Amino acid sequence: MKPYLLILSLLAIGVPTAPAMPLNTSLSALAPSPELSAIIKKKTKRKLSKTKKGKQVPEQPSDSTAESLAAAATSPTSADSSPSAHKKSYQDFLSRLNEKAKAGDLDISEALAVMLAATGDEFSQAQWLEQAAKDGNPIGMHYLGMTKAAQNAAPELRYLRGNERAELLKKQQEGAADAIKWLKKAAELKYTPAMLDYSVFLRMGIGTQKNENAAKRMMLEAAKSGNFDTRFSWLLQNQRLTCWEDKDRPEVAGEINRNNHQVIYYLSQFAPDSSTQLEWLTRAATQNGAAMFALSSISHKNDPALSLKLLKTAVALHDPGAMFVYGSLLVAPPGEFNAKTGLQQNTALGVNMIRLACMQGNSAARRALSRAYYRGDFGLKQDKQKAYKHIKWLNSAQKDHIALAAQGFMLLVGEGTQQDIETGKRYISLAANDGYSYALVMMAYAHYKGLGTQKNPEQAIELLQEAAATGFPHAYIYIAFLSAKGLHGQEPDLRNAERYVNIASLNLGNQAKVFFDSLMQQSDWTISPFPLEKQ
Repeated sequence: MKPYLLILSLLAIGVPTAPAMPLNTSLSALAPSPELSAIIKKKTKRKLSKTKKGKQVPEQPSDSTAESLAAAATSPTSADSSPSAHKKSYQDFLSRLNEKAKAGDLDISEALAVMLAATGDEFSQAQWLEQAAKDGNPIGMHYLGMTKAAQNAAPELRYLRGNERAELLKKQQEGAADAIKWLKKAAELKYTPAMLDYSVFLRMGIGTQKNENAAKRMMLEAAKSGNFDTRFSWLLQNQRLTCWEDKDRPEVAGEINRNNHQVIYYLSQFAPDSSTQLEWLTRAATQNGAAMFALSSISHKNDPALSLKLLKTAVALHDPGAMFVYGSLLVAPPGEFNAKTGLQQNTALGVNMIRLACMQGNSAARRALSRAYYRGDFGLKQDKQKAYKHIKWLNSAQKDHIALAAQGFMLLVGEGTQQDIETGKRYISLAANDGYSYALVMMAYAHYKGLGTQKNPEQAIELLQEAAATGFPHAYIYIAFLSAKGLHGQEPDLRNAERYVNIASLNLGNQAKVFFDSLMQQSDWTISPFPLEKQ
């Protein structure tokens, strides 16, 4: 998520944000069509030959970002990831940030890749950008302000209503002053993304005195820069991009005529038919990684080789979503897609691609890293503290009941963080009330173990039944396991266990028996913060 959109979810102020990938159901349904594949191949061949700001658009991630990631893939994690321990790399990092700041650019992939190559640690992002802020770089100031705002945000705010929400929101606003201080500094240096974000704080009176006139002036001043990202953000925040007909607004039409790829890509979601949407996606894809990623997704089933080519191009255009998917393909065991495309497994490079996507706000990448650290996947050393840090960050940045429940569970049992049973139970309960079935499994586990409540196996069974009935059929397997082991407050009952496995198989097929057999290797019931894990 872009910083200027992140702020809106951070503060829970109810302003609409952009979708990650505007693909109509009708367009996705065209994926198997050979005709569509031919159209994409023809159009993208012409588009890819064009230039971006005078430079050839690469067909694969062969830019300095990819080179830095390749270096990071062969470098061990540094014992000291601070900027002072990597002075040469930090100067390169800062120089790249300064160039981006002058252009009002939001894309700092190349700088982050330099940092990752030096440290091998995505968490060093905070240290390096904070030092950049202290060294006068407005991008660092912007990041520091936004990070402090995120840290100040109460995760449960997005799930509460009425007086309870109002009281919590007031506390959050009171604690936002330090974040606004850094955001204001970046805005005063005319870094346009910071100017737009600071104008939101001014308009809402969060962390600063409310001043709608000053907010309007600052927003208009930022929009005058002509920067594509800034102009798009201005149109979005001022409700100029709400439907297909908005393309005819003079201010929107002007941006379309300038080939503002952000505006063209965003409007493609409102296209009246699939052909028009494809046309607009293709037009935006010359410079827009998200649009190129969308084209890659469309061609995935029918033409994997073309899909991979477009995916690599989207990575070269620094789209975080494409980076995550490409990284995921690199770390996954070779399968049918590899056989059709020739893609070779490269776990080290894949992990760093996922890390870079994570550092640029891709929530799926951050969740994947949290799970990987928790389990020790992707060749990473198991580190539950890092797993907790990732899930906590994700939970503070956006409404995500999966992250909320995962953080709640780790607090409940004291994994990766100091145990806090009451906060853990509250987070899990909020996630369950928001419709997350696996949170009910966590609540069942709390009753089974007596965490913050009396041990009550019968109540645990009831909650597992509710989880199964509301979308998590694996819960039936947990009931079968507890029955078979006699851990449900009664004598072992293999017949009852078999009955629940059979019920689960209606949804899970043969996997129900496989999962049950794996559980039976355990002496006691355990679960993880993430659903569908090996327990």
